[in-house]
Amino acid sequence: MFHRFFSVLALGAVCAAQPNIPLDWRAVLNSIRESSIRGHVEFLASDLLRGRATPSPGLDIAAAYIASQFERAGVEPLPSGSYYQDTPATVWQPAPEFSLTMQVADRTWRPRPVQVRYWAAAAVNYRQIPAPVVPLAADAEVPDIDPGRVVILLLPEGATYESLRLVRKAVDRLDPALAIIVDSAGAFMASGTVNRPRTDSEASEPPARLIVHDPALGNALRSLPAGAVANVSLQAEPAVRRTFPLRNVAGIVRGSDPVLRDTYVLVSAHYDHVGWLGPGAGDRVFNGANDDASGTAAVLEMAAAVARMPVRPARSILFCAFAGEEGGLLGSRAMMAHPPVPLRSVVGGINLEVLGRVEGAHDGAKAGRAMLTGFNFTSIGAVLTQAGKDMGVEMYRHPEYSDAFFDRSDNLSLAEKGIPAHTIASSFIYPGYHTPADEADTLDYMQITRVTRATALGVLRIAADAQPPTWSADAEVEKYRNKR
Repeated sequence: MFHRFFSVLALGAVCAAQPNIPLDWRAVLNSIRESSIRGHVEFLASDLLRGRATPSPGLDIAAAYIASQFERAGVEPLPSGSYYQDTPATVWQPAPEFSLTMQVADRTWRPRPVQVRYWAAAAVNYRQIPAPVVPLAADAEVPDIDPGRVVILLLPEGATYESLRLVRKAVDRLDPALAIIVDSAGAFMASGTVNRPRTDSEASEPPARLIVHDPALGNALRSLPAGAVANVSLQAEPAVRRTFPLRNVAGIVRGSDPVLRDTYVLVSAHYDHVGWLGPGAGDRVFNGANDDASGTAAVLEMAAAVARMPVRPARSILFCAFAGEEGGLLGSRAMMAHPPVPLRSVVGGINLEVLGRVEGAHDGAKAGRAMLTGFNFTSIGAVLTQAGKDMGVEMYRHPEYSDAFFDRSDNLSLAEKGIPAHTIASSFIYPGYHTPADEADTLDYMQITRVTRATALGVLRIAADAQPPTWSADAEVEKYRNKR
């Protein structure tokens, strides 16, 4: 109790001590509260929402929560009159009926239905098909195998959600008729990891894939010699195509200038995560507290604070919670394809990701600091650096990761349209990433609050400036600069 009391006093004192911050702005920044951020995260990352996969009932609940918080705070809906921006998208539901048998050495395996997920657009009837076993590892080359075959991709023991990249690399190289992914750890059984949603602009069907979650089968395959072949029999009905609304949630705080109020600073986070493993023993929910309930909570609290301002900055601020980021920046790309306001009126974007973990991080993260992707790519970096100094937060460029992570989050969707945009994060690589361990009680809420306040100050300064943000002259950003 005493720790939290003095934390609030310390955060308030930072604002009060800064002569560069107008008095009314200080009040706004002080209204961003640690307790409110914690409350948002605890709801969004609760087991009730089952990991907020796109699509899922849990994600729908999260969207309704975010929209209600915008309305409660006095944030205006989009020009359409709604807080929702829906884009048609499709997923393939797992095949309802199948029979799978795998002959591995001298043993026959018949995984139970609860252990299998299968997606393909057509019916399949394989009988004793020889399938090469391909162990996957980050440092191992995928062997040469003729395209069009059935292959068994064996994930490493203890594989996580991030091992999806190994699968994508192998499938791209092998071009199999069917990829059977054997996942001992169960990370791939989470909804959306392989069968990602597709918007209408993506006409291609997903490749045929089958996931088996069976630790004993994984061990049996790992014991085989290199180049081993198993026999596969599979009878399966086609997967069922389901259309659903890919739902972004957004609202506007109108600016005060008669002309500049028709221009926008976009502040965003993604509210989806990767789902859950289904019924079973142990922790089955990928709660996504840090990734990215923390960023979503920051957006909600920032929007509520700015909406209270008696005199708002010149430009309007568009607050967005994107769906489908984990499936490939789907929500932000859908918004850029069908913008609720003219794209040329969006002067810059700030995206918020993974704000709550510095303890045990693998990238040198520390409390009181925040990293900015593409730090030197636009003039926004300098604005956020000064805002951080004024709020007692160091906004800095990580020498290895800041540029490398520029294309890893929703800011990329804006940059691809020529809009100067960055992502702010407390850490890029932290324990529990994309695992059930990313729980609400692991986050540093004082850190999130400090970074949110510093970001809010930077956003207010961008919105108050008659000069819009600009791209730098660096050669790395030419491909984005020339899109404007």
